[in-house]
Amino acid sequence: MDNDTKLTRSFTGYVATLLFFGVGAITTIGMAWYSSLNLPSWTPPELLVALIWFVLFVLTACSVAVFWERSKRSERSFAWILNLYMENAMLVLLWNYVFFGLHNLTLAFGVAILIGVMVLIIVIKLWKEVRLAALLLLPYLLWMLVALMLTYQIMILNP
Repeated sequence: MDNDTKLTRSFTGYVATLLFFGVGAITTIGMAWYSSLNLPSWTPPELLVALIWFVLFVLTACSVAVFWERSKRSERSFAWILNLYMENAMLVLLWNYVFFGLHNLTLAFGVAILIGVMVLIIVIKLWKEVRLAALLLLPYLLWMLVALMLTYQIMILNP
């Protein structure tokens, strides 16, 4: 394994860890408020949601690493796809801030839609470039469908 590959894996692991703990910190601040909400009967337990997000952050970090290692860095799409990964990470932080920090359920639903669309775009772009990187994001895409339905239901139940 060359130094560039080691650096890439270390960096993506670092970013995934920071993102996980950043989301966790924002979420923890709003848990008292969240506990007071009317939630759908099918709402997953909080620990399960935290575990799912941890796994998704790790899979996303692996996707970035695979993309970095296997893509043709000279092509214009390389920087564009890396930018999509970063924008997606920022949207996840924004969703947590809007939902748990601002308690704005309608805006949080809108941000969740943007995240879902962004993940779909990334998967489509990666499918053409590095299929394994796209496959690693499929659980994230599926979870975003669940998260969208859950956010919508919470928004409806708590006008």
